[in-house]
Amino acid sequence: MIKKMKNKDLYPLINQFVINNPDIKKLKYLPAFNEFTNYITNYYSFKITREEARNKVLENEDIVKEKDFNIKYNNFIEAWDNIKSEAIKYKCGNEMEVKTGFSKNETLLII
Repeated sequence: MIKKMKNKDLYPLINQFVINNPDIKKLKYLPAFNEFTNYITNYYSFKITREEARNKVLENEDIVKEKDFNIKYNNFIEAWDNIKSEAIKYKCGNEMEVKTGFSKNETLLII
């Protein structure tokens, strides 16, 4: 982000902030992450239960045949691979291990 800025000297505070907080560069992956999770959520929202999702495998679903699915899915995988180290637990359940890899043969509940 800051390396692409031609006028670093004009933005000394931003420049120093990025230098001091290198993990902030991972924010660039959030749009791809959010795009896919919103896509899946919108596609399945109010159509299946959690129990049904446990029994559905992504690669067997019609959604994988949709025009932009593979692009969104691959962008999501790349994003996750880059931000998973920053995955944190919010006070919403039991402690879980960070998912280290995804595949299309995962159940929908995992994704």
